[in-house]
Amino acid sequence: MGSGFSELAENISLHFDKTGQFIYQTDEIVSGTVKFFNDGKSELKLKSIFIELVGDIVYYRTRGSGTSRRASMHIETFFTERQMIRTVEKGDSFILESGNYTWPFSLSLVASLPSTLEQTRHEGPYLRYVVRIQLIQSEWHKKNIQKACFITVQSVLSPIPMIESKDDNKNEKSVHLHAILQNNIVVAGKKLILRIDLHNQNRALINRISFTLIQQRLLGSAVKEELTLLKQNLNGIHDFQDENLHDKFEFRLLEKMAPSCSYIPEWSNRKPITVRYKVHLEAHVHGLCRNIHLRLPLTIINAKQQTNNDILSPPSYEKISP
Repeated sequence: MGSGFSELAENISLHFDKTGQFIYQTDEIVSGTVKFFNDGKSELKLKSIFIELVGDIVYYRTRGSGTSRRASMHIETFFTERQMIRTVEKGDSFILESGNYTWPFSLSLVASLPSTLEQTRHEGPYLRYVVRIQLIQSEWHKKNIQKACFITVQSVLSPIPMIESKDDNKNEKSVHLHAILQNNIVVAGKKLILRIDLHNQNRALINRISFTLIQQRLLGSAVKEELTLLKQNLNGIHDFQDENLHDKFEFRLLEKMAPSCSYIPEWSNRKPITVRYKVHLEAHVHGLCRNIHLRLPLTIINAKQQTNNDILSPPSYEKISP
């Protein structure tokens, strides 16, 4: 059904003004030109032609278990910027004559949009952006003609005041743990500096203190995820039994980290898209139920625009479209 029209998609090409790369900052213009050759082999009766920039959350729902387990992919659009090339009144149509066509486009990325998010596990949720041209057929049984190209979007956060992030707690053995992140904002790939103050007046045995960096993702209707990005024990703290400890620790963050964000779509179901980070510290004190837990919020930002070599290419549009 509509096989002749689907072949016309091969006659469409998208050309971006940004030469050699498809990486854009939020609040930037995505511009270029669409070229289309209508070979005239079949009459092309259309309702509209438009070019759009779309942000999608892709997630999966599973049913059944074992050999009967099935996963279905869902696409939830949270952003659309559309440029109409040609349209008619409802119920009308037009014939696109054979020949070569060139349509320039200019589409805006809203400043508050979240960054592209890669899939972290099989059937895990991710966030993608695509520029797509669509030729909408006037007859419902004929397949629409479309061509799409992925772009990578990097969010640029508004200025945030840099302050200390701190937490403290103590257990019934009067072990008091106080932790401070020197800055609540850290650039991906740079050092995270942590200061520890430990007061242990009863000289309880502290086996170790563990450090865990956690990313929390809440992408629309997808199930909330918590990803452990870094986990290790603090150096030099092993079977510690002194009264006091005052020390500083440094951790090198990963180069490829999605920046923190909080975005609520202006339409659709208005379910938020958030990426948050926190540091979880745990003092492992000898005995039952004596461990101390601290949680310190953290904001991750990108220092500069990355190159194509820094980012994995998004998956093929044909492979992930339903």
